[in-house]
Amino acid sequence: MIGEGGKHCDRANRSPMKRKTVFRDCIRSDLKVLQKLVEELYYTDAGPRADVPEIAFTYRSLSAKPDKGRLIVFEKGDELVGYAILIFFFSSEFGGDIIDIDEILVTEDARGQGVGSAFFEWISKTYKKAVGWSLQVRPGNKRARKLYESFGFLTSANLHLYNIFAWNDRHLLRGESAKKKEFSRKNTTPSKTEPKSVSKKSTAEHRSSAGHAGSKSKPNNKTRAKSTVKTSSSSAKTKSRSLGGRSTKTGSSRAQAAAKSGARKRSR
Repeated sequence: MIGEGGKHCDRANRSPMKRKTVFRDCIRSDLKVLQKLVEELYYTDAGPRADVPEIAFTYRSLSAKPDKGRLIVFEKGDELVGYAILIFFFSSEFGGDIIDIDEILVTEDARGQGVGSAFFEWISKTYKKAVGWSLQVRPGNKRARKLYESFGFLTSANLHLYNIFAWNDRHLLRGESAKKKEFSRKNTTPSKTEPKSVSKKSTAEHRSSAGHAGSKSKPNNKTRAKSTVKTSSSSAKTKSRSLGGRSTKTGSSRAQAAAKSGARKRSR
């Protein structure tokens, strides 16, 4: 990934009025400023939604295994004006080590001052046994491409393919994380139509008090059933008494009438 746009010249190193660029290994105190340079590279190359890595992880990895590569910063005076990540790999085809320039950036203010040219000259002197260099550049970055071609870089005849498992896994994990955050947000955010907890409590208390008040004035089903049974039994007793009294009285009246009618028949 390339973000360098300087010109092929070393006027910066020859001019006594300009400070010389120093290329050195990154140290821990550089990481905060270096992270901003990494963001500049990725945002320029991939846009504002670029997936920017943590350069501290690269620093720790390469510091632990320097045979894999180096993290180089470009320093001019007390200011970092660029950086590069060098990765070493052995090529059986060419019989030696190739230096892959995985990332390189020269800050916008330092472009056109020979920083890029000085960097490639530094590589050639530092790694004299390397059999070659490799890098990638965006097709639209014509200025940087012209610089690289001036140092012997050629466009590969083969199509560059890749399948990055870590990249796919990272995006899948981020997708799951986004789903969890969205789920958590929906469950923690109170609904607009949902009443407040105080209203729920007051409503519950109101219902409870209404229930107690209602039990005094309006009996429940069991109470109604008991009262109905008592009323029915009492009314039945009253009815039976009255019916019994009437039936007894009516029976005696009928007997007297029958006796009178018999006496009349006899008298007739």
